[in-house]
Amino acid sequence: PGHPDLILNYRDAILYRSDLAILRNPTAWLNDACVNFGLERVSARREEERRERRGGGAPSPSPVPLLLDPSVVSYAMHCDDEDLADLGRSWGLSPPAESAAEGGEKGSDRPPVRAVWIAPVNDHHAASASAFATPGMGNHWSVLLAVVSASAGASAPVANFHHFDSHPGYNRRAARAVAGRLGRAIRLSYSTCSLSSVPSETTEGVASVVVEERSAPRQTNGHDCGVFALGVVEALSDPRLWGACGGSSQPVAEDFERAAMALFSSAAAGGGGDGSGSEGNLVVAAAFARRKRVELAEDAVALADDYLCKKRGDVCR
Repeated sequence: PGHPDLILNYRDAILYRSDLAILRNPTAWLNDACVNFGLERVSARREEERRERRGGGAPSPSPVPLLLDPSVVSYAMHCDDEDLADLGRSWGLSPPAESAAEGGEKGSDRPPVRAVWIAPVNDHHAASASAFATPGMGNHWSVLLAVVSASAGASAPVANFHHFDSHPGYNRRAARAVAGRLGRAIRLSYSTCSLSSVPSETTEGVASVVVEERSAPRQTNGHDCGVFALGVVEALSDPRLWGACGGSSQPVAEDFERAAMALFSSAAAGGGGDGSGSEGNLVVAAAFARRKRVELAEDAVALADDYLCKKRGDVCR
């Protein structure tokens, strides 16, 4: 944090001048630091919404979606089993107490949700361990949603994985790789015996997990994938989506898709398009990308000004 180009240390996000330049550039590809800053901004807004709900007497939705840091997802791809088990426990999973494995909502055949993880996926996550060691690699961002549920008497929870990609198909392999590691983190964190006895999650090197591809707003160029990924994260972390089920059962796939696609209508309201037809979709997508980039840059500038002011010891706003 003593680096002369450090301009912001915000929650778990750190930005340097070069990162701010990326956020201000309308055609720049967002790097890990920029994506993580966007995730932290979403997390901060969601936490404020939960505080307001509690203040008004309204119950907070349970579970609260956990947004995973891109660097932590990267670490999870190649760490050993002991560290992966620790990650799973730090993300809210551990062998349940007797009361924690109760059945789902009365009258429902769906088990209760134990955890919700939203992970940014980079195409480089599918790389080998040796290739992965090269920093600054990767060309595309997408989003993986993991809904972790546990039935009564189950030895471990199971996860349903949903993948949202603004360039359909591009990150399918990487999403399966990340899902495989998250699935293993679940099994390891619940293991009560030797970690080495937990069976592998791969078959011939490919993660043997099912990842459902979901509809998502589509980018219109080669550089807005990170912006669209952050928009999808914002939609999927909306407490209204999870509050509807009260934490006792999970929303259905159509709920996720509607939440993600709603980004189009919100952008259309200020972007001059109605989202109808292919041409309308392109206008709306472009409007969304512009709006989200401006929002990220303005947030970063305001927070950086305040951070640097306090760092200098000045009287700040």
